[in-house]
Amino acid sequence: MVRLLIIFVLICFFSAPKIQGQETKANQIIVQADNDQFYFNPTDRYYSNGIGIRWERIIGNHGFPAIKGVDKRILVAGIQHKIYTPSAITFYENSRHDRPYAATLTVTGGLRLFFHQHQYIQSDITLGVAGPMALGQKLQEWWHDRIDIFEPRGWENQIVNNPVAAIRLQLTRQWFHQRFIDFISTSTLNLGTMLTSVRQSGKFRVGNPKTLNTSAYSGGHLGSESAATTVEIYFFAGGGMEYVNYNGLIEGNWIGRESPHTLGIVPWVFHGEYGLQVSAWFINTSFTVHHLSKEVKNGLKHRYASIKLGIKF
Repeated sequence: MVRLLIIFVLICFFSAPKIQGQETKANQIIVQADNDQFYFNPTDRYYSNGIGIRWERIIGNHGFPAIKGVDKRILVAGIQHKIYTPSAITFYENSRHDRPYAATLTVTGGLRLFFHQHQYIQSDITLGVAGPMALGQKLQEWWHDRIDIFEPRGWENQIVNNPVAAIRLQLTRQWFHQRFIDFISTSTLNLGTMLTSVRQSGKFRVGNPKTLNTSAYSGGHLGSESAATTVEIYFFAGGGMEYVNYNGLIEGNWIGRESPHTLGIVPWVFHGEYGLQVSAWFINTSFTVHHLSKEVKNGLKHRYASIKLGIKF
């Protein structure tokens, strides 16, 4: 793992050509891939795969009502596809599946408001579909066929077609910030047709973390510094608890016909994460390892990794 992180840092740092001049960048495109195989897992289970792309743009006050105390606004829009599977995908029987098959295809729009250099609020609206219309079965079967491994079995019992409509509110605060270390907390509320939960988490960043209104972590580096001086490298680690009131991708949908295979949830879920973030000139990238406690009754713990690449322009 240490060797992988060192190689990752070198690739990120030296693949970004230095930009001359003092022009700031107002836009950013971010591509993110999630997969348990990124962590060298021998199994393929639970949150099996996710891929998404989003656009972020700093916006001025023109055409928007003034909000007292807001220093910066960032508009966010994206699309994401996610696949969830049981731990054993070679069986057809529901009794062998410790999580229902499920997939989602969603689009998200949001606004990030920086009230000062150490705090911001983000609100998102997500719309989309869950179920066969999200094409999770076709995508996974196609991929397994291309890499010549066993066919996933049991997708015919996946969570049925269901609309996804959700609102997410998130408050992030930097409680202290020193030259080489800081601590950040995040409070999140999810309300929607497929997930209702609250989550509180915190993390330490060690390296040269910047204040939230200038950090790549929050997108605050957009429009804040010249492209030639925006360099930020740090390790991070943290965790938190989530109380899940309802998870339709496990318990089944409450709109439309009943799903053929559902299970009970564990209401309290621990989330842990650690990784590396590098922002060098117009490149913003990170590698994150996620650990989750049991989400499903009689299920297992889970872990996966995320790779993110952002380009400012």
